[in-house]
Amino acid sequence: DPALIAGTLMLFGLLLGLADWKGRKTFEMKEMDWSPALWIGLAQALALVPGVSRSGVTITAALVLGFKREDAARFSFLLSFPIIAGAGALHLRHLEAAALTGPFWTAIAAAALSGAGAIWVLLRWVRTRSLAPFVVYRLALGILLFFY
Repeated sequence: DPALIAGTLMLFGLLLGLADWKGRKTFEMKEMDWSPALWIGLAQALALVPGVSRSGVTITAALVLGFKREDAARFSFLLSFPIIAGAGALHLRHLEAAALTGPFWTAIAAAALSGAGAIWVLLRWVRTRSLAPFVVYRLALGILLFFY
């Protein structure tokens, strides 16, 4: 339902903005123990709702729990590795051996490198700047979907 997606895009965009603005940003990832890790991991399940970003909701949860922006983003990306690897393994077993050629592995490597580059850029960004552009993006996209 486009209205559900639009609503969750905007709601969780606003929650991200509020967490970024009001969060204490005092804890670092090295201070992470089981309790915040569990809450952030549980927040990740909200991404099952259309329009909720997995990385956005985990960053929001970490900010609410008082983590610094960069550490919240870093932990969010670390949480994505098992999910991506698991999804890849599930789909890989359905491919025929003929599909697993050089171009396939080249594409996998290119995707991994571009993803790592994007993560590097984002981590540098959040070290010194707010998450406001992401909030604006989610609000604008939500509004466009409502009118769509």
